[in-house]
Amino acid sequence: MKSPLEGAARAAAEEYGEDWDALPALNPIDNGEMDQQQFIDIARAVLQAIREPSRAMTDAGGEREYAGEADGEDVNVSAGDYAAGVIYRAMIDAALEEG
Repeated sequence: MKSPLEGAARAAAEEYGEDWDALPALNPIDNGEMDQQQFIDIARAVLQAIREPSRAMTDAGGEREYAGEADGEDVNVSAGDYAAGVIYRAMIDAALEEG
């Protein structure tokens, strides 16, 4: 399974009309042609740029409720705005590290 970073890089390549599998992993010659690493760098820059959630994002995440079972007990909780932001940043950081 590909990582979220690779998935984003593949989507960027497709948006530019490039076939990911036909791209070299790294183009050693600076001839203006793209390679996979350049698209990975673009995807990484985008993830870093959106690492800080907007107020609307934390509001939306904070309003979500979870109802279900945890450790054998029924639970019904909402994340809250602060927790939603912390969780979101942690998930972006994990995607960047997984790269």
